[in-house]
Amino acid sequence: MSQYAIEVIGLSKRFKRGEMSRIQNLGDIVRAIRKPFAKHDELNGSYFWALNDVSFALEQGEILGIVGRNGAGKSTLLKVLSRIIAPTKGKVIMRGRVGALLEVGTGFHDELTGRENVYLNGAILGLKRHQIDRLFDEIVDFAGVEAFIDMPIKHYSSGMRLRLGFAVAAHLNPEILIIDEVLAVGDDEFRRKSMGKMQDVAKDGRTVIFVSHAMRTVQQLCTRALYLENGVLMLDDTPQLVVDTYMKPWETLRNDTSSLVTLPRPSDVVSDMPRIVDICLLDETDEPTTTLKLGEPLRFRVLVESTRPMTDLDMIIRIETTDHIAITTIRSSHYQQWYTVMPHQSLIVRATIDALYLENGQYYITVLIRDKQLALLDYLPRIHSFTVNNMPYSLHAPPPAIVGLVTTFSQWFGQHKEKANV
Repeated sequence: MSQYAIEVIGLSKRFKRGEMSRIQNLGDIVRAIRKPFAKHDELNGSYFWALNDVSFALEQGEILGIVGRNGAGKSTLLKVLSRIIAPTKGKVIMRGRVGALLEVGTGFHDELTGRENVYLNGAILGLKRHQIDRLFDEIVDFAGVEAFIDMPIKHYSSGMRLRLGFAVAAHLNPEILIIDEVLAVGDDEFRRKSMGKMQDVAKDGRTVIFVSHAMRTVQQLCTRALYLENGVLMLDDTPQLVVDTYMKPWETLRNDTSSLVTLPRPSDVVSDMPRIVDICLLDETDEPTTTLKLGEPLRFRVLVESTRPMTDLDMIIRIETTDHIAITTIRSSHYQQWYTVMPHQSLIVRATIDALYLENGQYYITVLIRDKQLALLDYLPRIHSFTVNNMPYSLHAPPPAIVGLVTTFSQWFGQHKEKANV
């Protein structure tokens, strides 16, 4: 039996939540008296496990999709596999050269030109100059940066950096290709080309690891998938089963706000207060609803509570498609609205989007609370859903094949003009 391309054995990674005072409350004082020389994390638990005892193995030629909520540990896992950070516990065995694109511009030197960066990355992967020469034109053509290849990378747009970064990672023939959700910022044509390239890489017997919030992409592209939750590997199975399992808890919890307080938060939430205890969409009679018509206002009501005074709260609401594409985000701070919640009160926040001409389909609501320092105090991703049910398609509306995310209204005029005599 051939060796695995990748083996991950009991992998764990611990991070510190942030620099915090050694003494923060009465409990810390008591613990400090009892253990005057205790380490900081023993006193206030400011460390957390981004990955906890994760194990799996990949054969050559597999395309692995990794799914999970924000803060589940996906990016941390990719950084460990890419040798950017070291694990706290466990072992990772990578057999072959690794090409990774984890963030836009990763691995590029801003002062060097695109050409120089291609050769630099090739050299890092262990390729000789003549090997890079053979691949260079294909890389530049794929990235579509021919006119800018001798310009310093610092002058590239984020889209150009992304395209060149992916082209370099995928074309320099690594045995293992690791791609984070950076493809989400590319255009449709680039995403299509990139997915095709990843499939070609796998057909050549190389291994691909791909993180995405787009469940449909995971199902279409991957041969296998992992589901991470709070750093723990919940499931390793077929893409269909993993996606169904990942989505099932949220389908149960959406629109059922009775359990919002006890619902586990992503690990990047830095505080236990305040807490979002209710979120709903309202109709014109101020009653909760889960359906909207074309052009109807979106009226949100969010209930927030806290066991201690909290001030300068920024309320944020995001609307997403089923494929995790953000349609719009609204936040109270943009309108100089900062909220306070006290222990003896419930804070009721209302927000309205006057009109959002969404097409037929299901949409999801994500709610966040940040403070003025942008610390994430509470976060409920895709916790509520609603359906837009517009009129049937007719002569007055476009057929489904050509609709987009939103419907726009336009005016059309035509006229005839006599041709000039020839």
